[in-house]
Amino acid sequence: MSAFNYGVSQARGSWVCIFAGDDIMPAGSLAERWRAVKDVSSPKPVVGLCRLVTMSDIKSQNGVVVPKNPSRGGLTGVSYLMDRHALAAMFPVPEVLPNEDTWLELAVLHSDFELVHCGVIGCQWRVHAGNSINMLMPFQTYDEKFTRRMQAIALFRDEHGGRLSPESKARLEARIDCEEGRKTGDLRRILRSRVSTIEKLRALSVSNRPLYAVRRKLYGLLSGW
Repeated sequence: MSAFNYGVSQARGSWVCIFAGDDIMPAGSLAERWRAVKDVSSPKPVVGLCRLVTMSDIKSQNGVVVPKNPSRGGLTGVSYLMDRHALAAMFPVPEVLPNEDTWLELAVLHSDFELVHCGVIGCQWRVHAGNSINMLMPFQTYDEKFTRRMQAIALFRDEHGGRLSPESKARLEARIDCEEGRKTGDLRRILRSRVSTIEKLRALSVSNRPLYAVRRKLYGLLSGW
């Protein structure tokens, strides 16, 4: 996390794109993403989003495009293209967190950003043992890492709650409630939480070993929605 924060602090351009060193940026993809954002005029912070495709030696984990919708970019945080206003609103990412993805996703979902979607594949994401998290891990390891990631929700609320709308704060509280249910394996609490149906299904799918096994088996089918 410190490497991203340092890199962003040293960047001097009007736009900054973050990218992990173990992934592949397809030729020409950044230029296409730049064309999508360069003429956007907005008083809001601007973030350009792209799609990704997985690379893995395991067939079920390989070639999965996220999101599946060809006209939408992904919110996973894997490669945001940000103007200076967006950069200032999102960085630095708290270094207590194991990754930047969740924090950036929270920022664009719960703050007033201008999101520019580009359907280009901007990242070939390598699935391997060195990832901070992936579904090749056994449930206990995944659960521990996922729980650490989800600390970002409460941290984001505490740091930025004062400038968020009541609706955004309510959605954050609902996500915190849903995550508490997921973390403790309380399926009823997940289902009662006030998050979207998709979020409930995602939380359920990684809430215990049997459901996690189903999610792993159907990874290509269930990912990207």
